[in-house]
Amino acid sequence: MKTIAARLGLSTSTVSLALANKPVVAPATRKRIQKMAADLGYRKNPLVAALMESRRWRRTPSASPVIAFLTLDNTRDGWREFPAVGPEFFRGCTREAERFGYKVEPFWARDPAMHSQRLSNMLSARGIQGVIVGTAPGDGVNLELDWSRFSAASVSIGLLSPLIDNLGCDHFWCMREAMQQCVVAGHRRVGLVIRKNADTRLQHRWSGAYWAHVHALGLDADIAPLETGSTDPRKFLAWLSQMRPQAVVGQIESAMLDYLKAEGVRVPRDVSLVSVVLRRRNEYLTGLCEDRELIGERAARHVISLIQHNVTGVPSAPCFLFTRGVWNEGQTLKKIRPARSGHPAVVSAVSTM
Repeated sequence: MKTIAARLGLSTSTVSLALANKPVVAPATRKRIQKMAADLGYRKNPLVAALMESRRWRRTPSASPVIAFLTLDNTRDGWREFPAVGPEFFRGCTREAERFGYKVEPFWARDPAMHSQRLSNMLSARGIQGVIVGTAPGDGVNLELDWSRFSAASVSIGLLSPLIDNLGCDHFWCMREAMQQCVVAGHRRVGLVIRKNADTRLQHRWSGAYWAHVHALGLDADIAPLETGSTDPRKFLAWLSQMRPQAVVGQIESAMLDYLKAEGVRVPRDVSLVSVVLRRRNEYLTGLCEDRELIGERAARHVISLIQHNVTGVPSAPCFLFTRGVWNEGQTLKKIRPARSGHPAVVSAVSTM
C-alpha cells in the first residue's frame, strides 16, 4: 500500500479504503488505485481480511456481528409454523455463520408497521451489513429495501424482485433424477403431476426437465401432465384412470397416499409414486427432498464473503448456486424389471443450466 500511495501521491489510509472498495473514496480515485494494485499483482489475503473484520467487531459493544434473516410470510411467526420450511434454512444459516463469529437473527420484512426505509434504517442502526432473504408463501413477493447498504442473497424462490444472488435447490436435476430412477426400475409410462403456479415460479424447471427426459430416455410421450392450481386428489384419481401411467413423478405429498388407499388404489402395486417435494428424509414416500440446511449454510457463507469483499446492492448479473436434492428410497417405487435394452438408464447429455 505504501508503494501505491507513493506512486499516486495519496495517503496509505486512502489506498487502504479504496482497496476495500469503500464508497468514501471518490469512484475515479478508487479505480486508479485498484488498477495500479492489479498491475502490481496485489491480491487481497482472505485470511487477513477475516481476521481484521473480527478485530473490528470485537471493539464494538456487540458480542458478534449480526446477519439478518428476512422473513416474508404474512405473519411474524408464519415462517416457523408447519408446513413452512423456513426453520431448516435458518438452522443452516445459523450454524455456518457461527463458524465465522456471526449471529443470525430473524426480522419480519412484511410487518405492516415497518415500511422499507424504516427497516433499512433499523438494520443499519444495528450495524447489520448482511441480509439473507427467506422463503415466501404463495406466488412470491417483491421486497423494497435500501439494498445499496447491504450484502444480500436469498434462499429458495420466494423473492420475485429484486433479483439478487440466489442459493436454492436444483429442481431441474431433482426431476431428472426422479425420472431416471423410474426408468432404472423398469417404468416406461411416467406421468407428471405439478401445480402450475409452482412450476411457473421455478421458470418451468420441473416441466422442462420432464419433457426433456421423456425424449432423452425414450419414454412414452402420450401422457398429458396434470397441472392444477392446487393438489386435488379427485382430479388426480380421474387423471390416473384416464392416462394409466405406471409411475408418477412430481408434487406428491404424503396425504395423497392416504386418499389413494381409501379409494382402493394400491401403491406401488397399481402405480408407483416418486415425489420431488419431500419434506424430510426417511419418509415412506419415495423421492427427493431439498437439503435446506445445507442451502442455508451456503447462503450464510456467501453473504459473509460478500461482506468481506464489501460487495453491496443489487447485482447487475446475479449468480445462482443450486444444490442437488437428497434421494429417499422409500417404499412407493415398484421395481418391474431392469431398464429395457436400447434405452439408457442414465442420461448425462441434458444440461441443467
